[in-house]
Amino acid sequence: MKYNLFKHQQHPVPLKNKKSSSVSSVKHLTLTDNTSVSFAVGEDDLRYPVAIAAICTGRGEAKGTVGVACYDFSSATLILSEFSDFLSFSRLLCKLETLKPNEHSLTERTRLTEAITNHHADVRVVNINRKYFSSEYGLDRLRRLVTAEYNEEFALHRLQEKYYCTSACAALLRYLEYQYDIFFFEKSIRIQVQSSEKCAFFDLASARYLGILVDFAQSNQCGLQPGFQSLFSILQATKTKMGARTLRANLMEPLIDLSSIYYRQDAVENFMDDEKFMYQIQTILIHFSDVERTILACIQENPSHTLISAEKRLTVINQLRHILDISSTLKNILEQGSADLMKNLCTVLTDKRFQLILDILDSRLNTEQTEFTGFIGTKLRRIFTIRVTYDSLRADVIELIGDVEAMERDFGERFNVPVRYSLTNTRGFTLEIGCEFKGLLPPNVISIAKREKSTVVTTLHLAHLSDRFELLYHDICLISDKIILDLLTEIRPYFGSLYKLVEALSILDMIQAFAEVSRTRDYVRPLFADYTKIVKARHPVIDLFGVQKPIPNDIDLFKELNIHIVTGPNMSGKSTYLRQIALLQVLAQIGCFVPAEQAKFRIVTEIFSKIRQHDNLFSGQSTFSSEMNHIAFILRCMTPNSLVILDEVCSSTSANEGLALATSIIEYLAKTSQAFVIFATHFQQLTSISHAYKNISNYHFDVVYNETNEHDSSTVRFHRKQTNLVEKLREQNAIIYDYQLKPGACKEVHYGIALASQIEDLHDVVEMAKMIAQFIIEKQNSISDSRLSVLNLLMKRVIIMKAYCDLIYDAKENQYQFIEQQKIYLELFQQKMKQYWSESSDSSLALSISP
Repeated sequence: MKYNLFKHQQHPVPLKNKKSSSVSSVKHLTLTDNTSVSFAVGEDDLRYPVAIAAICTGRGEAKGTVGVACYDFSSATLILSEFSDFLSFSRLLCKLETLKPNEHSLTERTRLTEAITNHHADVRVVNINRKYFSSEYGLDRLRRLVTAEYNEEFALHRLQEKYYCTSACAALLRYLEYQYDIFFFEKSIRIQVQSSEKCAFFDLASARYLGILVDFAQSNQCGLQPGFQSLFSILQATKTKMGARTLRANLMEPLIDLSSIYYRQDAVENFMDDEKFMYQIQTILIHFSDVERTILACIQENPSHTLISAEKRLTVINQLRHILDISSTLKNILEQGSADLMKNLCTVLTDKRFQLILDILDSRLNTEQTEFTGFIGTKLRRIFTIRVTYDSLRADVIELIGDVEAMERDFGERFNVPVRYSLTNTRGFTLEIGCEFKGLLPPNVISIAKREKSTVVTTLHLAHLSDRFELLYHDICLISDKIILDLLTEIRPYFGSLYKLVEALSILDMIQAFAEVSRTRDYVRPLFADYTKIVKARHPVIDLFGVQKPIPNDIDLFKELNIHIVTGPNMSGKSTYLRQIALLQVLAQIGCFVPAEQAKFRIVTEIFSKIRQHDNLFSGQSTFSSEMNHIAFILRCMTPNSLVILDEVCSSTSANEGLALATSIIEYLAKTSQAFVIFATHFQQLTSISHAYKNISNYHFDVVYNETNEHDSSTVRFHRKQTNLVEKLREQNAIIYDYQLKPGACKEVHYGIALASQIEDLHDVVEMAKMIAQFIIEKQNSISDSRLSVLNLLMKRVIIMKAYCDLIYDAKENQYQFIEQQKIYLELFQQKMKQYWSESSDSSLALSISP
């Protein structure tokens, strides 16, 4: 029946009888006919995948609806989500980046197929029959598998109405059973229904190019400098894997609910005000590193009854007992906290079901700790896990250990050397002599191994004792395993409390990581308003990983002044400044403090960016085509509460066409959107648009040159605003960037040539480039003087008329007439602009602006 599940496969699926190593080396995603379904798997150990995700997309009138079902083995959680997506599947790609699936299968070439393969190069194809994607079957399985603790999720999120989400869940559970022999006990699974409506959105390209999650290995792929660290890496002070996963998910989906943000900020402030309290929490969180793995082993049905499975269950039950013990200690520490989050976590830890589980475990388990450590200590702990039964076998084990200890004493006394016994998995019991042995070995020694400072020997009697120990250990483990299985069945109805414990620990670990970074780097608590104003903001990544301290800059964004045009030379800090704004916004909306002296943010619901674009060989798109598609996506999807970061837009085509397109984009944004837009460019002409639109402002980064006089060894500095700049450029030999953002447009020219002049091998080329650049400037000035005066006159008349119309509008007199007149003059101005740029050879333009 297993093979009936799969249709023809382009590449074979990793089958059950294959080695598990083949699973982790291949990636695939699964889609059905017309309804797309993806499976994503990554190996966490030798047998089971880290996570498997199924994706189902709508058809017809439901086109654009996406349902996601993902089972995360590391957290023992079934994650369900259904949302409306764009045609480019941007939300879906971000969701997959959060869940981190790394094995995919596709049924046919579709838009979803191309979107996923563009972001995941190594793809493997598996086709699954559509009949296995049944919403009814998915709902039925969920009702039977989900714990009673999470049944309320059905009513709260109305899963019965989420057709595509539950269909994906049905396919996911069947895939686990048929492909990996993974089954779950009834009432044992925890579900988490995620909603995208309460989170900010940014597309996957923005997340990567802004440096949200990118790591060192991915830095070159994402167009970042080698060794570039990410926002995730600076906050990675978590103590557990579940805390790191929660941090990752929050970075990809920042909060937009103010009450939730304040709730986290209060907890961060609580930690920062009481460092002793924070240290106690950090110390105890380390002991919870294996909570999720322990729960997974308890809920997963494993019919095998072997020594390996018995050893795992004995280890798991001991870990579970330890977790419940330290949970009470954690509760006592949390009682010292004053934030609401600490109080709510205390409520979770006071759940009566914890004590019920403890009572059941204490009735069967031996709570006494063995004095042995190492490999033999692990074996003995498993032997003495169960409190009673098979005492005769245990007595034999104790007697056997006594014989080994007697041999140890006898050997040491006989040869007058320091000796200790040990147990290894390959050699069994051995005697380790603590110095170089030079005497005559006894005749019953069957093996000897020389080490740097010791000698390991095995005698015939020790070998017999090792065989006897292994037999006793095997019998005791199998007998104990039957008792453990009954014990797990008895405590399984109370597992909902353990899932709540995992959620509490995940949030607590993430919050303490926020507090640790905020405390050590002097972050401040951000406030929220209907504008963004940050005083002396610092780039969070450079602030932690930079060789030098970052230069702080202010950030001011208001509804009345929502578009900033930033100009400046290459390497002056424009792109870094743009990334800084987005990263600080994300930090603020996940509840963390920010690197600044003062900070106020407007909550944004979307973050869009165009930082860098590359050609796409697979889709046949050039760099410019890819850029325009991305810009179209931003203009189509942005809202008044968006943050838009645009860096060097339209720079991948000719200068005239790029300038025209960039001008049109800025004018469109200025007229139609209240989103906060930061636009970095090398097109100096764009700065003149601020004269026509009140909501556009200009900023720039300065450059300082160094000139060394041949007759004077001292260095003379001069500012870019000084006269005879081109002559100075011919003599300059160094550039200094101050990375300070200043108001106004940048009037520096030929900074690219100035930068190239620092390269010794380009000296002759640079000198020629300077001469050519000066010639071009002089030629343009001689042609354009009259036309520029015409343009300035035209601009002044339009501005005067616009201001006059605004005054009349404010006075509420003849509103309609003057608004229409204002529109006519602005349209005429745009026509004259087109005429100005098209008639490059004619300096005599008609000056009449009469409508």
